[in-house]
Amino acid sequence: MNEVRGKGMLMAIEFVDNEIGYDFASEMFRQRVLVAGTLNNAKTIRIEPPLTLTLEQCEQVLKAARKALAALRVSVEEA
Repeated sequence: MNEVRGKGMLMAIEFVDNEIGYDFASEMFRQRVLVAGTLNNAKTIRIEPPLTLTLEQCEQVLKAARKALAALRVSVEEA
């Protein structure tokens, strides 16, 4: 992970390269959390929750992000 930034409910996680960003987004999709790359690269992943986000949903997104990062760590260690 290179940088995490955001303002209000709009957040972005920037990874060191496009492949890692794509893998993170794919893992989040598998866990039923919608995220998107930016227009110019896949290494920066946007998280744009609705304004009506509940605490339970926020915890679900954080749990999914932890799992996705753990999966990335395992794949990097295996490489």
